Amino acid sequence: MTTGRARVYRRRLLKAVDSLRWCASLGLSLLACGQSVSPTVDAGGLVDAPTGDTAVDVRPLADQPEVGRDVPMLGNLPQHVGSASDRFLTADECAVCHSGRSLAAMRDRAGNDVSPVRLWDRSMMAFSARDPYWLAAFSHERQSNPRAVAAVEQLCTRCHAPAGAVERALVGERMRLDDITRGNDDAAVLGREGVGCTLCHSITAARLGTAESFNAQFEINTRRELYGPHADPLAAPMIGWTGFAPVYREHLSESGLCASCHTVLTRSLNEAGEVDGPLFPEQVPYLEWRNSVFNQEGTPGPRAQSCQGCHMPSTDDEGNPIETRIASVGGSPLRTRYGRHGFLGGNAYMLSLLAANTRWAGTWVTPAELNQSAAQTARFASTAARVELVQLTREGATLRATVRVLNRSGHRFPTGYPTRRAWLHFRVEDERGAVRFESGAQNAEGAIVGATGQRLDGAEVALVHRDRITSGDEVQVYEGVPVDHQGRPTHALLRAVRWVKDNRLLPEGWSPTHPDAAMTTPVGVTGDNNFVPGEDAVTYEVSVPAEGALRVTVNLRFQTVTPAAVDIEAGANTLEGARFVSMARARPPVAITLSTASQTLPQ
Repeated sequence: MTTGRARVYRRRLLKAVDSLRWCASLGLSLLACGQSVSPTVDAGGLVDAPTGDTAVDVRPLADQPEVGRDVPMLGNLPQHVGSASDRFLTADECAVCHSGRSLAAMRDRAGNDVSPVRLWDRSMMAFSARDPYWLAAFSHERQSNPRAVAAVEQLCTRCHAPAGAVERALVGERMRLDDITRGNDDAAVLGREGVGCTLCHSITAARLGTAESFNAQFEINTRRELYGPHADPLAAPMIGWTGFAPVYREHLSESGLCASCHTVLTRSLNEAGEVDGPLFPEQVPYLEWRNSVFNQEGTPGPRAQSCQGCHMPSTDDEGNPIETRIASVGGSPLRTRYGRHGFLGGNAYMLSLLAANTRWAGTWVTPAELNQSAAQTARFASTAARVELVQLTREGATLRATVRVLNRSGHRFPTGYPTRRAWLHFRVEDERGAVRFESGAQNAEGAIVGATGQRLDGAEVALVHRDRITSGDEVQVYEGVPVDHQGRPTHALLRAVRWVKDNRLLPEGWSPTHPDAAMTTPVGVTGDNNFVPGEDAVTYEVSVPAEGALRVTVNLRFQTVTPAAVDIEAGANTLEGARFVSMARARPPVAITLSTASQTLPQ
């Protein structure tokens, strides 16, 4: 047994009697002390669509491999185990007090478990180092830069396996791919936990929100303090159980904390492993947010909102403020600024992929819990953008329609990693349901196809930005496409030097004169006066029957991993790539629908 894990189990034995005494003093049963409460899900039912014109088409558990019969893989990740160091603990230690063991704490009005650990453990934060696509892309990046493997590993693991990366750096080493996929020492176990509790809550305010903190260059305190946004925390139980002291610090509620890992600026490398390109804004949602009406720094406007305000709301699903104790320990006061630790974003696909491969992932989280998280994530993503049909006319055999797309998020849409994209699926049907025109259809693999079913996208393709569409082979796709020095689209991010296309929807309030504009300026939209901060409009002018009623429907599709990305990893010839491709072939990355608008033209 390694030193850190020996410490964990020894501390558990020494504290067991005290824990039972705490439970007895609170009038809790021994059963409640040792039992976690899991939410229930309808394992075979479809995810309910939100009200209004939004549909969320996440596939149900019934469509997936049977529990315990995961897709065959080329080796599984090590099972999750507890571990510790002088700086970090795994989340199972935090769960002793911060999971929903008590019906009197960490519950919303409806009685739902909103405890930090039980929401975090089925989020992409918890799976950041067990994300099969990240492992595939990580191994591909190493393969593409054989003379700069150390730089690749330092860059990638600092965000995705941060606690382990910090531990390695303290002894002059680095977190390696092998540590994550098969390592068994304390640093490897801590790294494989992803973005864990003690990592985030140990980050100091130093340099946050500045360029010096980007690329995960955060600072960890050395005083065994865990920061939180609540004044006057109850310290004795946490110190007694973990040896860490809870300390009030407001920066835990500020966007600068998120910015450290969610602002990734890279420079391309040549074949010798040397830097040979300009600073490239690989993913910059924080800079996009700063250049928007939602910016909360400086002098906030009336619509200011932090990253945490959206992604860690302190309200329940009905919008009611949550008031609850933040721990099951006696004496813990009621808190009203209680941020839910679900960290909802847009990656419903990856959560569903993990649900189908829990054995490979080495996780204690069940497929049902991961599928529930995927459904919640899809519903959250549906709030990011909206599509409208604002004008629809027919003159003889010509139909004209104007489609308006509204960005309702606090950053570009879509934002983050460049494989994310959204597009318009425009469809015209006659009164018998026959399709008379279609642009933006997808096939069974999630690829965009044209009028005759031919694939329009691919690894080497950058579909041009459209202001006007007249053919089924023309599609409006919102995406960022990086290219290398030769101008070729690239999925190796340390080959990227610029965007050949970046028409992702700007946030409301974006300004070309803002200090962050240079890093967030759209590319490939010149001459389109309808592409403005917060929205875009696309005009369709297509041939249809001159007589008979027509039904016009437009769907806003969203995808976090493209079929082209799967194809790229299939050709990379890495073990991690083969694992991911095996998963993705069994469950293709079909796009979900975030918003729908429809109208009928009478005969």
